[in-house]
Amino acid sequence: MASFDFIKAAVKGYQFVWHHRLELLKFSFPVVFIGVFCEFVIIQAGMEENILRRGLLDLPAVFAQGYFLAELVRYAIYGEPFVLWGYTWRSKLEEFKALYVSRMQDARRRSIITDSIILFVLQMVVADVLMGLSALGAEKEIKPPPEAMSTADVLSSLPEAFLAILIIFAAFWSIRLGFLYVSLALGYGIREYLYKLKGLSSSVSLFLCSFFVMLLLVFPAEMLLKLLTLVFADLPAVWVVTTAIVREYIAIILLSVVTVASAYGIKDMVEGPPPPRLNIFS
Repeated sequence: MASFDFIKAAVKGYQFVWHHRLELLKFSFPVVFIGVFCEFVIIQAGMEENILRRGLLDLPAVFAQGYFLAELVRYAIYGEPFVLWGYTWRSKLEEFKALYVSRMQDARRRSIITDSIILFVLQMVVADVLMGLSALGAEKEIKPPPEAMSTADVLSSLPEAFLAILIIFAAFWSIRLGFLYVSLALGYGIREYLYKLKGLSSSVSLFLCSFFVMLLLVFPAEMLLKLLTLVFADLPAVWVVTTAIVREYIAIILLSVVTVASAYGIKDMVEGPPPPRLNIFS
């Protein structure tokens, strides 16, 4: 079954993002700007607690993230640099124009990027819908469990418990579906991706890789946000703006590292390790 070294992939993801930090900071600025703008619209509309409507208003930011991540995969794996107007020196303007024209004429690459963006947006919409439905279900009144359950009650609850276990197993097995946008950005078809990653071990590797990345980033991010809360406690307007910008950059960093790390892993699982060299003198 397909699997990969998730620690090595996560480390490579962090190394790539750190090595190209200034470049990624520059090219992610439009994405962060759109995300902050959408966040202010959500706050102004009073939709912070409504997950479904919040997700609808956040769609422009999701599209921007999808485009950035698709281009990031191409850059990290195939060395294809970002092409964005306004981010080049005048001395290299002609070289930039030539590269831009070649990108626009590459129909297959445009199709790859478009498919990756669409799938990323669909995945985020589905995630918002599922979280919104879960929140609606949690608001319903839950009856307190009885103090003592009879044997008949225990037996009658077994099918529900078994169904819950099956749902959890199916959700864990389908983790690979959450990285389809990475596969499409790499140029792999959906059928090829699902065939090569058909075992449970591929989902386990992708889950552990993402968990390892988040484990190293979430705690410092939470500490930074708490520090900003203390610093701007007397300036609520400044706190709202600053935390919105910082949250967007944290999200971009997290998505970037997870995407690059999973791209390394998916490439290894789909293409497999390089064949050993034949030593004719041994």
